[in-house]
Amino acid sequence: MADEFRSLIDDPLRERYADHVRSWLYLANTPYLDWLFGGESLANEILSVWMRREISENSLRNVYLYFRDGEPYGGIVCLTGPDLVRARKADAVSLMRVVPQDSRAGVLDRLKACGHLFDYPAPDEFYLAKMGVIQKAQGTGIGKKIFGLSLEAGAARGFEKFRGDVHVDNVAALKGYQSHGFSVGERRECSFSGLAYVLVRSLKGRVE
Repeated sequence: MADEFRSLIDDPLRERYADHVRSWLYLANTPYLDWLFGGESLANEILSVWMRREISENSLRNVYLYFRDGEPYGGIVCLTGPDLVRARKADAVSLMRVVPQDSRAGVLDRLKACGHLFDYPAPDEFYLAKMGVIQKAQGTGIGKKIFGLSLEAGAARGFEKFRGDVHVDNVAALKGYQSHGFSVGERRECSFSGLAYVLVRSLKGRVE
């Protein structure tokens, strides 16, 4: 089987992968997005808008896809530290335009209450934001392969430091990071939402 791992940043037809990406990107963003936007419906709606923006943490431009025999099996969202800062600021500003007026006050209150859950990486860190695989590929080792390939992609861009944020209940993701040499660091909690995430970091990603 022919495998390929590539970035969508220079793909003029990346929109054709939007439905595929959203299918796993939404799940990778839960439970935070569901809580922030008050449910699955609005969370999916906003995510779809963000995916199509030039500057957004969830933009298709930040996606690396894994293909097997030409079919996308999953992927990962990766950003540099400076790019993530710009993207999150753009996402925050866009909320006033994309969130329905009757939902804005609640979304802003929740954002202010739990904005501290996710810190910003340093300029020399490559941020592994969200990863997912299609249902039929789960449990086949493709997720681990995507993770390793994302480390190689970061290293090819000159990065030796990698980091991410993982929901505390996502045991599989935490084990995946640790299997690639990442250490589990600071835990951040939001009493308003009951959500908690941990920082994972590697001084130099190890591919196994």
